Amino acid sequence: MDVKETKEVIRFGLSLGNALRKAMEDGNINLLDALKFLPVLRELKPAIEGAKKIPAELKDLDEAEKAELLAYFKKEFELKDDELEAKVEMALEVGLSLSKLALGFLKK
Repeated sequence: MDVKETKEVIRFGLSLGNALRKAMEDGNINLLDALKFLPVLRELKPAIEGAKKIPAELKDLDEAEKAELLAYFKKEFELKDDELEAKVEMALEVGLSLSKLALGFLKK
């Protein structure tokens, strides 16, 4: 199994986060900021369409796929604060491990 669907959800989350960050640069969100959310809409459909497959991808996650997801996230995710970015990346790694553990306890 691959991690295509999980990557699409990560892409959507990062796109949403980037849009929010850009919209909040001046301290508030207004109607003009709506244009900043257009890229988010492009990522929404693929994220929703494959969302049901994500638990199976995470349950079947091997070390190579985990490394692939982490590398993808690190490549696409950028914060101005390097220390905070490292903590977020570490949290993702822990989250992937915990999701695999939790899904392993669920019945098929």
